[in-house]
Amino acid sequence: MAAVARYTRRVWKSFLDNGGHETVVCRPLKLENITRGKITASLTIAEHNLNRGKFMAESYSPSQTRSVHSQ
Repeated sequence: MAAVARYTRRVWKSFLDNGGHETVVCRPLKLENITRGKITASLTIAEHNLNRGKFMAESYSPSQTRSVHSQ
């Protein structure tokens, strides 16, 4: 399983190194746990992630999580 984590972190680093808008928005994403088919990550919401009214979309909930599983 360590190989999966190394590969995932290497791909993530390459993504960040390539630059662009997404890397500015996604840079605070921290990969917490990596196993085959599942990644647990956290994302710090900063002021630049908010809209002009200084809030996120109405559908956002601080406890909201999203799970994505591959098969």
